[in-house]
Amino acid sequence: EEGGATHNRAAGRVGGAPAREACARARVRGASASAVASASAWAPGGGSTRGREWGCSATGERNVAYVLLNPDSGIEYLPNGRARTKVFVDLLTIEQAYRTLNDHYRTTVEIPGFRKGAAVPENVIIGAVGKDLYYLAVLEEVLKLTVSSAFDQLGNRVIDGTETIETETKEMVDSLRNRQPWSFAVSADILPEVKWKVPFKDVKVVVKTSDIGKVADEDKVEELIETFRKEQASLQIPESGTVQRGSLLVLEAQAVRKDTGEPALNVPRGPFKVDTDQSMIPNFVENIEGLGINEEKEFDIKMPDKWEDTSVQGATVHFTVKISEIFERKLPDLDDTIAAQISPGATTLKEARATLLERVRASNEEDKKNAYENAMTESIAGNLDCEVPVALVNEIGREQYGQQLMQLQAQGTLSDQMMQKLTAENLVLDFIEKERSTFEMLAKASIGIGELYRTEVTPISEEELQSEIEEVRQSFMASGQKPEDIDEDKLKSIIKERSEAKRVFEWVEKSATVEYA
Repeated sequence: EEGGATHNRAAGRVGGAPAREACARARVRGASASAVASASAWAPGGGSTRGREWGCSATGERNVAYVLLNPDSGIEYLPNGRARTKVFVDLLTIEQAYRTLNDHYRTTVEIPGFRKGAAVPENVIIGAVGKDLYYLAVLEEVLKLTVSSAFDQLGNRVIDGTETIETETKEMVDSLRNRQPWSFAVSADILPEVKWKVPFKDVKVVVKTSDIGKVADEDKVEELIETFRKEQASLQIPESGTVQRGSLLVLEAQAVRKDTGEPALNVPRGPFKVDTDQSMIPNFVENIEGLGINEEKEFDIKMPDKWEDTSVQGATVHFTVKISEIFERKLPDLDDTIAAQISPGATTLKEARATLLERVRASNEEDKKNAYENAMTESIAGNLDCEVPVALVNEIGREQYGQQLMQLQAQGTLSDQMMQKLTAENLVLDFIEKERSTFEMLAKASIGIGELYRTEVTPISEEELQSEIEEVRQSFMASGQKPEDIDEDKLKSIIKERSEAKRVFEWVEKSATVEYA
């Protein structure tokens, strides 16, 4: 409008765009038509701004100019879950960056002839700091002032830490040195808009629990006791002197595909140990039974069509095996003397069995819970129709890789030196690439759970959250952890995430069809 700014304070809008996203109010002494014309010239194309969603106008009465910060702020959606926008840097932002940086250098840099905090001229500061470093520092200050709000119109969909400035540094520095308004391009990973393939009332969730508890709980207890006895057994030379089922062996072997002659099954070079009770290759033990020390045998085995190593599925593998050493186990007696070793605190085998039975049943319940959560997670991910950001997939992959390393280190199976080697970037990226489909599913599930929690679920109250946190904290302290060793922020984040997921799963269970198989 001629003669003044058109704005709606109640709606918070200027020229049809949200005020917080489109304009910054700058108080200018003696603002006039010339100031308006000058500001208008900053915009692409220059000249009048009438009829555009971006522009600049001023009220002569209040000496206030409304200067558009981001006239080119349209969002361009890119492949792989990224988006790009242009950020317009106005003179006010440029001058603020110069002032902030000059004030910083005046109080921190030793400049001959001036005391710290004195009004050192800008050209003297540049001479003391160096032109290249100075203008790069100004650019950094400008980016601090502008990048954080570049994607405001997308709300909280931008993934923190994924912003990339695409405009050349030299181009931006040249504009800064000339103190001219300019634009730069920035891109970032964004969370996709959530679209469901079908309503959840049409979703079928299958929870697979049939294999859990397949072995009777009491039989599982006996298996655990037998495993313990084998671990505690002493080794001795068998009287027969030959390989039998249950023997522990040291042998040398070669395995090749019979049709191509290529090495198969990653058989180690040199002697290695084999427990004949745990050999998974079908008919391997049967082929070497009866062999004595230093005896050798060649034989073929037809591998199953379904085998973990896909390179030998359905193939015939030719083995050459030489026995180096043969041992048999001498198991400890199955009586009350081993009760405390099986279950600390038990004085009799009966007590040890009862404790193990409780653990087996608790383990089965935990397995059923995991199966339920996995099925819910996969169903939510499967019903989500969107492209997941690469950064989110990689973040989940890195977290999973780190968790596995921490578990191995806690078990004492990794030295600090080996831990350092395994954290090499190429190994992390290789792990992510091999498991990418899984991490993409988890990323989709994370997005879907967040959306359902926001739109369908009653949020957990702060009182409920604090109650759950306190319960977990007390369990940690009961296990011997000191209060100062507990990361409160991390604990709260984990509990909140789990509580939100639990409520979403409960909603899905009520809304969808859930079957147990």
